[in-house]
Amino acid sequence: MTKADKTPFISSFCVPYFLFVIPLKKTPLKPLPTLHFQNAHHSAAAADWLRAVYPLYLHDLTRYEPTLYTLDAAGQWQPDRLYWWLDERHGLPMVITLGGKTAGFVLLNTTPHFRNLRADLKISEFFIVNEFRRRHHGRRVVERLAEIYGGVWEVEAIRANLPAVRFWQGFIENRSTILEQIESEAHYNWVFKIS
Repeated sequence: MTKADKTPFISSFCVPYFLFVIPLKKTPLKPLPTLHFQNAHHSAAAADWLRAVYPLYLHDLTRYEPTLYTLDAAGQWQPDRLYWWLDERHGLPMVITLGGKTAGFVLLNTTPHFRNLRADLKISEFFIVNEFRRRHHGRRVVERLAEIYGGVWEVEAIRANLPAVRFWQGFIENRSTILEQIESEAHYNWVFKIS
């Protein structure tokens, strides 16, 4: 066998790579939809939307902790805590809109009831409808709340709800200083200072 025979066959057919470069179209980035909060204490439409969607949120939660809420004989979730949120003496029920479409809600506990006393506020409930999930909108909402409220927050997540746990761990790691972390068999609870 000669040296020429050992040369790979393909080498005689090689074409410079630059002949096959295909230019990519530059696709402009879509602008992010505008983000707004509506306080359900001050908007009847926001309160009605919250009443309508809250059962879907509870249904989602029971996937991770089936005994947290149960349906009664009338098909109502129990315990029913929404009345507490819609009472103006208690926290802030905020309905989220993105690009003019209602996209979820966040229930902020600013009273000393049911929260760690080291915290200025507790994000008690946080829900983004499916249409807006997995597109970083939840992160935008929490970042905006951090700009508005800052301070020390408390957040609790069901341990089995891995998307929520990862979301909050990522936010806390990148945007705050952890002050306290409690892990139980069923929940994670964090108290952290927004930085």
